Amino acid sequence: IVLHFESVDDNATVYINGKRVLHHEGWNDPFDVPLNSWTDGQNDVRVLVENTDGPGGIGAVRFVELDSEVGQPNEAKPTYKDAAWRTVHLPHDYVIEGKFEEQFDAGHGALARGSAWYRKSFDLPRSAMGKSVWVDFDGAFSDAHVWFNGAYLGAHRSGYTGFQFDLQRYARFGGSNVLAVHLDARKTEGWWYEGGGLYRHVWLTIADPVHVAPAGGVFVTTKVVGVSSMPSAGISAQLTIDNTRSVLDRITVRATVVSPTGRIVATKTTPLSLAGKQTGVIVPVLSEPSAKLWSLNHPQLYVLRTEVLRGGKVVDATDTPFGIRTIRFDAAKGFFLNEKPVKLKGTCNHQDFAGVGIGLTDSILAWRIRKLQSMGSNAYRCSHNEVATELLDACDRLGMLV
Repeated sequence: IVLHFESVDDNATVYINGKRVLHHEGWNDPFDVPLNSWTDGQNDVRVLVENTDGPGGIGAVRFVELDSEVGQPNEAKPTYKDAAWRTVHLPHDYVIEGKFEEQFDAGHGALARGSAWYRKSFDLPRSAMGKSVWVDFDGAFSDAHVWFNGAYLGAHRSGYTGFQFDLQRYARFGGSNVLAVHLDARKTEGWWYEGGGLYRHVWLTIADPVHVAPAGGVFVTTKVVGVSSMPSAGISAQLTIDNTRSVLDRITVRATVVSPTGRIVATKTTPLSLAGKQTGVIVPVLSEPSAKLWSLNHPQLYVLRTEVLRGGKVVDATDTPFGIRTIRFDAAKGFFLNEKPVKLKGTCNHQDFAGVGIGLTDSILAWRIRKLQSMGSNAYRCSHNEVATELLDACDRLGMLV
């Protein structure tokens, strides 16, 4: 059992039966107090509230309640009957589906920010046995707790940053698997409408045990020569390869640059030996003698194709789009893109959208960029958090500075 505080303005020090058990910093931020000093019968709870600005006190939308701490709730069990649950498609925001009421925080849309469960049943093929299997959450608002086949995988506090869990240990190959996620949208991070739910994509990946690292495994930089005449470019790639096996593996990593028209510009192959459970990094350098520069009017995108080969056979591959351009700021003359002065004309944007809340599809993200461009915008300022990868991809593709 935990003692759940919905809101303290601003900071709280909690005492139970005369013992100081927790100090929490943060205005209007829900938090839990473990009741390790709780006893049967009467208990005494005292809260020292520190107020720095505004009204101060305990409570706001809801007050203080006893709640269950994380264990294995029924909703997380594979045998739980969820046939009566509603089927939803991701991205999804459950808060936006609520009723607007005056009692709720207007800054968060005057909507109730409750908690919710998501469950997904899926089969894993027998052929995936011995491979790497993981799940990526691009964004889950908020305070996500994740179970897989009844086993508790862990938690992720922030609703804006992506996170990943390895599924190999508890996977049922050749059978049904259940992924269960509990979210609590009362755990706010900002003062604006933040919504709640699995509002970005969730990805299941099955890969060879030796593969390109899933988080930041490919990083591309370019250096342009002759911007104003016949530009050429040097292309450096930092490639990180994971060996999740317990034994040595000898592989080859092939890096290929593909032009915006689909032409192969350059290829470099590097042998790599990785001991068991080892990560290796290589930095191939390639060149593009006839560089097509990325600009606002011509957002040319190249692709770096990274392939892992074993015995001449490709066992893993990933494509990374990138642009070739120069940027610099001059204290007297402002911003330069490809050595041409550009005035930044843009708007400050939150991620929510009318009718769908924060559960934006890829098509809405791209539509928004085109609509901003139609009114003369060439720059997108993000508020106030990490944004969806698909939004940045749309800006790259359509010619919008971020």
